[in-house]
Amino acid sequence: AGYGNTHIDSYFETNIKNAIANNMDIGIYWFSYAYNNDLAKKEAQVCLRTIEKYKEHITLPVFYDFEYDSVYYANRNGVRITKARASSYADIFCTTIQNAGWNTGIYTNIDYANNYFSKDVLSKYYTWIAQWTSVCTYSRDYIIWQCTDAKFIGGKKFDLNRFY
Repeated sequence: AGYGNTHIDSYFETNIKNAIANNMDIGIYWFSYAYNNDLAKKEAQVCLRTIEKYKEHITLPVFYDFEYDSVYYANRNGVRITKARASSYADIFCTTIQNAGWNTGIYTNIDYANNYFSKDVLSKYYTWIAQWTSVCTYSRDYIIWQCTDAKFIGGKKFDLNRFY
């Protein structure tokens, strides 16, 4: 749906309207550039304002994504991301979303699940794990597995996710 605390994905409206028109299961994905707790909260608030009018159609969780580009951005802003900081940002975002009445989760890869998010935070929310292999080796619970970034449909490249 968007990223940071000001940017709505330019395709969000079109994509969600088409998903609704085609009776698809709909979830939300928000990419984070937070490098402090206040920014994580603002990102959640912008996300909520963006998706609120579609609430009756969104049946899957609102996922928080914090990864390599998030860490690089924080570094450029003078902040070194630790496990405690990344976990705090994820927890603030997800708690804000959850307190507004939505299901929520964390999209992450195995590296970040092990090195940037505490087990406590990961266990509080749904997990969407990215591991581009033939078998998912992530040992904790997850509801979605992103198994490749190279699924071709009609000559176009997509990520492939398996929802459980």
